[in-house]
Amino acid sequence: MRINVLGAAGSGKTTLGAAVAGARGIVHIDSDELLWLSSMPPFQHMAPRADRIRALEDQFEAQHSVVVSGFLMDWGDHWHDAFDGVVFLYVHPDERRRRRETRERARLAAWTGVDDEALKRSAEFVEWARSYDRPDFDDISLAMHEQWLGTVTSPVLGLTELESVGQRLSLVERWIDSEIRPD
Repeated sequence: MRINVLGAAGSGKTTLGAAVAGARGIVHIDSDELLWLSSMPPFQHMAPRADRIRALEDQFEAQHSVVVSGFLMDWGDHWHDAFDGVVFLYVHPDERRRRRETRERARLAAWTGVDDEALKRSAEFVEWARSYDRPDFDDISLAMHEQWLGTVTSPVLGLTELESVGQRLSLVERWIDSEIRPD
């Protein structure tokens, strides 16, 4: 069983992906772990595209059952039919902003030697993520997610409420058992 969990920054895709993988006893791959080079502070420099695609493909192919968190449209054309199911998370923009700002404050507080450049990049990320719901935004956006979801060949579960992680996990588990037929 191979599941993809996607949504905007702050929607809870990594948290839910890890919870589903943990509940099923399978591997969780967070695409952000492959997208960004290791750094302190994190999320400063993207990995070369070819390297991250190769790393994801290697990890994905090594697993019979896996949950991948993240939007893979820019990771190659074959991902739209690589999964047995796709979970799409949509959370109201105000809640996503609150989550992102809380997460960014926690990250900044944990870093030693935070410089002006790190603060600037953190602020740029928060501003970038606010554009997700704009129809004219030409980066990762709701419109882009909806377009991509129209191309996937597997069942899609859309979760749009502010359920707790436990409630979301329960909904996904029932969906997997009824729609996906897990291993």
